[in-house]
Amino acid sequence: MDTDSDQRGSDSERVTRLGTSLTEQGAHIIASVVDGAGIRVRVAGAPTLGSRVFAGSQYSIEVLVFERDYAEARALVEALPGQCMRCNHDLTGLSTKNCPECGADLSGNSTIGGFFKLAPPPGSGRLIQLLGAALGAIILIAIAALLIGAVITGAFSTP
Repeated sequence: MDTDSDQRGSDSERVTRLGTSLTEQGAHIIASVVDGAGIRVRVAGAPTLGSRVFAGSQYSIEVLVFERDYAEARALVEALPGQCMRCNHDLTGLSTKNCPECGADLSGNSTIGGFFKLAPPPGSGRLIQLLGAALGAIILIAIAALLIGAVITGAFSTP
């Protein structure tokens, strides 16, 4: 995972989150797979109290790649054998939507190997971010207009 070597990507490119892990070891396992394919990768973050107390509800260690390498890195991670989140049964080669061991529903489970959660593709939440920023700007302008109107009409003056 030496990012100082002459691998693909430059320091001026955008970095994006490939996914997050509950443990540093889990993040480094994923990073070593991605790095083994010649993709520059970084592990960032540290375990938090929440990730220790509420195991599974907070993923805190990020695996980062360059945005242009995201699709290839994600495909590598998705090809890894997974485990059932409930009973840890090996799901390699499984073609059904239920765990053969415990019957757990596996549809929509984006967790790989029980320790890594893939991030959505870069830019997938961009529209929501833009709408939130526009709404925030409109609210600020409305508040400013009300305050300016109150000052002009003397609503804040004392009799």
